[in-house]
Amino acid sequence: MIETARDVGQGAKPATGIASLARLAGLPAYCALYRHADYQNPADRKWRDIDRFRVKRVWPEPEYMWRTVSPAEWARAITRHAGALGQHARSGNVRFYEESEVLQ
Repeated sequence: MIETARDVGQGAKPATGIASLARLAGLPAYCALYRHADYQNPADRKWRDIDRFRVKRVWPEPEYMWRTVSPAEWARAITRHAGALGQHARSGNVRFYEESEVLQ
């Protein structure tokens, strides 16, 4: 699970909601802050590109320091985890939770 927000230089980004959902689902969770580049996105010139991400794991074993990674590094990390998440889903260990369970 990944919670994404725009990087405006903030030192902290609360992510308790996604950490709780990830704990219940048995999945890792990350918070990723993206920073707009000074140039346009080559795939869609209506938007600015992203020049970096600041990322930290929020579940399990939360990290307290942000890691700065390039868009290519973040894409590789997501791709690497996607295979493991797909295996988890196919294992039958995934269950859906009622809203009351999540908000406890």
